[in-house]
Amino acid sequence: MENQKPPAADAKVAKAQLHAYDVLLKHIEDKDTSVKGFSALIAKITAMTTVDDEVKSLKSRDEEINKRYNDLVDAAHDRQRRLMEAVDLAERLSEGVVPLEAWLLQAEKRLNALGKIPGNIEKMEEQLREQHDLDEEIYQKGEEVDRVLAVVPMLSAVVSVEDANSLEGQANQIASRYETLAHRVRLTKDLLNEMALTVNDLFADVDNLEVWLTDMEQKMVSISEVAIAPDDLAEQSNIVEDLVTAVTERDQQITAVMEVGRQLCRQASGDEALALQYRMDQLKKRYVRLWP
Repeated sequence: MENQKPPAADAKVAKAQLHAYDVLLKHIEDKDTSVKGFSALIAKITAMTTVDDEVKSLKSRDEEINKRYNDLVDAAHDRQRRLMEAVDLAERLSEGVVPLEAWLLQAEKRLNALGKIPGNIEKMEEQLREQHDLDEEIYQKGEEVDRVLAVVPMLSAVVSVEDANSLEGQANQIASRYETLAHRVRLTKDLLNEMALTVNDLFADVDNLEVWLTDMEQKMVSISEVAIAPDDLAEQSNIVEDLVTAVTERDQQITAVMEVGRQLCRQASGDEALALQYRMDQLKKRYVRLWP
């Protein structure tokens, strides 16, 4: 009994310990007949003994054997209970930790994906919805995290110090990952809202500029042929002057929009980045072509 190791924190190992211990416990309980037989023998001997000191010695020996055996049985059952408790707690912990860690990993990936800059408004709105859904999911997981981590101190109380330290480390890691995840997703909400304003403003500006460019291009086509009559030529010159002024006045806006677009393209990824880059390039080319 003294050589028995504490229950293991791993459910499979603890089960193996319990199975092996059941064999030992049966062996101990099987000795009950021998102990009772020994007591019966002592009783017969004392009945035939007339020397008081010998009777006392025999009875003392019998009481000692019975006490040691009963203590052994009690200790054996106590260890069996602790092993059974360890198996139950280890299984509960495993059944909670495995899916919880899988969820944490998936949630971390989803959060990291929210850090990608969207290349269009639809994607931006999709990310905002995903952030809201993830935030709600993390909040709802709080009770499950608490329930799983509540098993750790109970299991730590029946296993070795080494296993208890390992369990504490595992619990701290899970708690830290969950708290970090909850904190980051809240920060992401603010960042996404700021980003949404930038993206919405950019595409609103691009849409307006594209409409303006189309209008300017049509006006340029209308004066593509140089007028001959003096009055027509004078009117055409005035139109060209107005167009040049309009184009010049847009230069600062075009530069600002191109800079914001360039920053978004650098941070976006995949097809969205390519689509945005193409749109910005086309905008720039159309604007440059307006210059006489």
